[in-house]
Amino acid sequence: MLSTPLEVALKRDRLLVLGGLVIVSALAWGYLFQQAHGMQAMNVDGMNMSGMDMGPVDSHSIFVVDASGHIRWKELAPDTMHVPVDDVISALKQA
Repeated sequence: MLSTPLEVALKRDRLLVLGGLVIVSALAWGYLFQQAHGMQAMNVDGMNMSGMDMGPVDSHSIFVVDASGHIRWKELAPDTMHVPVDDVISALKQA
């Protein structure tokens, strides 16, 4: 069966678009890997970041402070937000 000129043009255009997508995707992945390699090559061990100390970030704490402002009990839960309620209640009774 003979193809019309329109069918031939559309088939060629599909192949061009598909080829372009493959090229753009390959370039994007190449750029991503190049940037990742550049990040790994950065040496941050010698950088002075003394002003960046923000204390225990991503950890959850509960403090029991008495009327004079002294900390009577504290619980630091770095991985979870779970602090046993019984421990808090007994610390409140003692303070």
